[in-house]
Amino acid sequence: HKEPGMLSVSRDADSGGYVLTLRPAPRMDRGHAAFGRLTKGAEFLELIVAARDSEIKEVRVVNCGEVL
Repeated sequence: HKEPGMLSVSRDADSGGYVLTLRPAPRMDRGHAAFGRLTKGAEFLELIVAARDSEIKEVRVVNCGEVL
């Protein structure tokens, strides 16, 4: 979690939530397992953050490629 755009999942089995970091977040190294990173489309992440106080209720990641 040393850079923005890291994709991780909580190690807590009850939580199971996914996280995409907006900035470096080394404190997450203890409770989350990083398994990917944003390679393109950062401008969309910025738009999502800018709209967080709007009427948007859900954001879905679709057509995101494949795990290598």
